[in-house]
Amino acid sequence: MEIGDFAFRLLLILFPGIIATLIYKRLILKKKWESIDFGINILLFGISSYLLLQLIYLIFRAGELSIWKRLQDNAPIPYLEIMLSSITALIIAGIATYANNKKTINNISYRLQISNKYGEDSLFYYFLEHKEITEVHILEPTLNLIYDGHVKYYSEDDQVKEIVLENVDSYNYQTSEKIDSFKYVYLSKARNENLIIEIPK
Repeated sequence: MEIGDFAFRLLLILFPGIIATLIYKRLILKKKWESIDFGINILLFGISSYLLLQLIYLIFRAGELSIWKRLQDNAPIPYLEIMLSSITALIIAGIATYANNKKTINNISYRLQISNKYGEDSLFYYFLEHKEITEVHILEPTLNLIYDGHVKYYSEDDQVKEIVLENVDSYNYQTSEKIDSFKYVYLSKARNENLIIEIPK
């Protein structure tokens, strides 16, 4: 088998892992990915998708996947298996995304008193993602303002923290006197600036 043919086969076989990795990266909160992150995730998602497909084959007595031998010989590429494993890869990526964003492993370790680590993202996400947090007060002492509203969207990257509030009332920071009402308010702060968020009782 020539190197070019081997690389082509390898790319096709890893295709389910590539799809799952791209979806997973798009949906989770982790910001920076190194090259090794892509490689490990492609490999793990790829193998997992074929293992899940193999399990389905065994349950329905369809035999063993031929994909396991296709790096070693010149036999036809099993396009059907690659296509089916791409579907199982989507399922696995969805489960992995849910587990990551819901901090499933961290929550289990916390309940088992193994670790108090809440995840890889910042406390900004951790604080706002709780279901019971809807109405918030955002304090702007420098602008002499308080915003009272419901969290609609929030985001953070290496430069800024952003939050969108819905059904917002603004108040004077010093006197607590109501100033105005808005349907939406967009707030943005540099990552190194304070964004003071309070949760009313």
